[in-house]
Amino acid sequence: MTPERFAPVLAELAPLVERCGAAGERLLLVGGTVRDLLLSSTSDGDFDLDLTTSARPPVVKRLVDGWAHAVWTQGERFGTIGAKRAAGSTRSPRSAPRSTPTSPASRPSPSPTTSRSISAP
Repeated sequence: MTPERFAPVLAELAPLVERCGAAGERLLLVGGTVRDLLLSSTSDGDFDLDLTTSARPPVVKRLVDGWAHAVWTQGERFGTIGAKRAAGSTRSPRSAPRSTPTSPASRPSPSPTTSRSISAP
């Protein structure tokens, strides 16, 4: 049974989850929203969602087309696409999983690579 407090987040993401599934991609909710939901923190309905996906940036852009009202791509070369639903709704950055560390000092090259897998080390 899913707690009622999860309902707004699940409802917001349902169309995107369906799109990702139909495209054979995984979509995972990560970050502070997960913590808040697990700790029973309340939300005013204007939540910021952090998601990660197995999809590469070009696929992410295609998946959010028609779902998002705005898309920004300034982080695309690092595997990140941002999207926003209607004003006052969800802002959802999407990132491809990285196979290199995220600290600039620890990067072996100026361009990080992305990975097709989502798994814990």
